[in-house]
Amino acid sequence: STQSTWGVGFRRETPINTHSGGRMFVALRYQSSPLAGRGIWLAACRQFTTTTAASDGESPLPPPQKPTHFAVPGGWRYMPSHEGKVIDHNEPLAVVIGWLGCPPKYLHKYLEWYHSKGIDTLSLVPIAKDVLLPDSGRARMMALLEHLDANTTTSNRPWLIHMFSTGGYMYGQMMDVMKKNPQRFEKITSNIRLQVVDSPVDFQHIACRLPRAVFPHSRARQVVSEALVTAWLNLFKKNTSKLVNSSRNFHNNCIKAPALWYFSHDDDIGPPEDCIGVINEWRALGIKCHVMAWPQSRHVTHMRHHSHDYTSSLDRCLSAYVYKTIPAFDDEVLPSGSAQ
Repeated sequence: STQSTWGVGFRRETPINTHSGGRMFVALRYQSSPLAGRGIWLAACRQFTTTTAASDGESPLPPPQKPTHFAVPGGWRYMPSHEGKVIDHNEPLAVVIGWLGCPPKYLHKYLEWYHSKGIDTLSLVPIAKDVLLPDSGRARMMALLEHLDANTTTSNRPWLIHMFSTGGYMYGQMMDVMKKNPQRFEKITSNIRLQVVDSPVDFQHIACRLPRAVFPHSRARQVVSEALVTAWLNLFKKNTSKLVNSSRNFHNNCIKAPALWYFSHDDDIGPPEDCIGVINEWRALGIKCHVMAWPQSRHVTHMRHHSHDYTSSLDRCLSAYVYKTIPAFDDEVLPSGSAQ
């Protein structure tokens, strides 16, 4: 088997505060290759200052750092809004499901916005396996519900769910788990206060449109990926039927909490007509839906291009349905300004 040691390859920089006020960055690099025997621990220290411990009696070692996030089964990541926070069981929790292959730094911008509001986050970035192998996606959503139900710090908290693109498919998987275990997850379901839907992609567009999102700058990779996904769906009909079932759950939403939708009229990955169709279905089910739509805005980049519209509408819905500090409102279409 291939030997693994520390060498050139994966790099992670961790900032450490020093007693003297300086900061030390320790860069760890990981390599797994036939040349791994030559790998060594490599520490690159920058912007580092220190004092002589013997002269003032201080320990030269930095104090232990509290973790900034906590791993949760199923690949979820829990992050408190700030370090050292004492969790209040009455405070809301934001469950954020990113888009397929979403770079963590992009999703982190949304998490930071929630943290600025004092809201803890529980986030997940789906991978291709979660979509092409529906049982994998379902297992992740089951892990989420089990964690929320079993953990005393989350079981009674009001929460909202914020999903992007293929996150809508994952949400459909979560609804399937809820419907098949109604008594077990009844309390969790009733604690959902708001549904935030950003640029969802429905089943019929998985093969032809998702490659555009994953490889936006490579037409060749788009063509190859589309052919592979189409072949996969045609060969494995059982998986395809599960994808269709998730889509059906999404359309026939069993969660009655109000919803806030974001989409654009020039999005060819999550077409506006699909969004409008689902919105009308949800309204027919008695779900209050607010819509923020723009004439032009790239897929899942609405917060970047229309930051004021995006955050003000989300803040308004949080106040009305999560914190309940303002009355609920009936505006079906929220006004949008110019691009930010």
